[in-house]
Amino acid sequence: MTRYFLCILFVFILIGCQNNEFEEVNFNSENLLSKNRSTDKQEQQATVVIRFKKGLSDGEKATIRSNYNVLNFDVCSCGDPELENWFFSGNLTFADLEEKVLSMESDTEMEGADLNFNITIDTNGISKQNINTQRELSVGTSKRNTSDKIDVVVGVLDSGINPSYFQFTESFLFDSTSMTDTCGNEIFGWNFVNNDNAPVDDSGHGTRVSYFIYEQLINSQKTFQILPAKVFDVNGSSSLFTINCGFSYLIKRKVNIINMSFGWKNNPSSVMKSYMDDIENHILINASAGNFGENNDLIPHYPSSYKNKNILAVTAIDNAIPPNLVLGNVSLSNYGEHSVDIGVKGLGIPYHISPNSAPVFISGTSYSNAIACGFNARLYKMNMPVIEWHHDIIQNSIISSNLNLIKYSAYLDL
Repeated sequence: MTRYFLCILFVFILIGCQNNEFEEVNFNSENLLSKNRSTDKQEQQATVVIRFKKGLSDGEKATIRSNYNVLNFDVCSCGDPELENWFFSGNLTFADLEEKVLSMESDTEMEGADLNFNITIDTNGISKQNINTQRELSVGTSKRNTSDKIDVVVGVLDSGINPSYFQFTESFLFDSTSMTDTCGNEIFGWNFVNNDNAPVDDSGHGTRVSYFIYEQLINSQKTFQILPAKVFDVNGSSSLFTINCGFSYLIKRKVNIINMSFGWKNNPSSVMKSYMDDIENHILINASAGNFGENNDLIPHYPSSYKNKNILAVTAIDNAIPPNLVLGNVSLSNYGEHSVDIGVKGLGIPYHISPNSAPVFISGTSYSNAIACGFNARLYKMNMPVIEWHHDIIQNSIISSNLNLIKYSAYLDL
């Protein structure tokens, strides 16, 4: 019966694709590049992401760079000053870079080191935005929530946000005016792609993710803010360095929960893990489990597969009652009895492009995760320990034997 239902859904999606050019039908929305995949110098950047331990002087940092023969480096503007991206000679082989990283990982003056690699989100079928940056900054200024009392702040690490999206009817963006350590002209977030104060979404992914969070919160009694950190460009591309930089910025802004609707396979980032360890008791991480129909216990998918207790890994479920994982002909839901926590609807979610158009139907764990993130933010209470917050989320889920391939065999009915 389940297989028959999934087949019917698959036919429905295909029909929808023929009628709607905006529908997201490519479920392969996670990065496929692993650190060990290619030694082609045209494909592999000769850069390494490192995070210094706090307390080192500029002179000490310069000496360390010299010891590793660093030619040049980027710093994490507006994020963690200890985070850098190191450039080396183009004559270095991939094996040479790996050897350097192994040495850095054991360096007592570093929190972590990783080969820099590309990470992508899927923008196939997503309507690109025709962005007027100055207009969006102006709209964003008017959409800031300047309330004296904010119950919860949600950080969104994605492709930015389109503040003029018509369903954003209330003030909800982060307000930087009261901050003493802003990036100079920060308004409601930061663009880590162009290194400016316009975290404006030109791909569409970040706006959709942010709207599903907003939709959950706007119908609650919570006063809230959403803080966008733009780390993916118009083509849905980013790098490990850029993502860690945006991540460290959201941590510095002391958000309560961070939505991470992206991921990559197999290779954990020691730098990102160091940030996860720093915030394990303070910030909840909502992470999408991936869209491959794979077992994350066997093929880890990061950041959702980090074992930190503040991570909630979310997969997609269908619209049946009770629901199922989306596997078979349409393999959308990653699973794992130890590595994936709960399911949330992620197949054929209606989304309106404009006020007068029929909804499009989008699918993926990116959106399952965002819906869960908004709901989880509703459960937050001031100074709530993450472990208690995590417990409350699971207590609000519904157990189903259909979902025995994930940790809690449970879903949020949202």
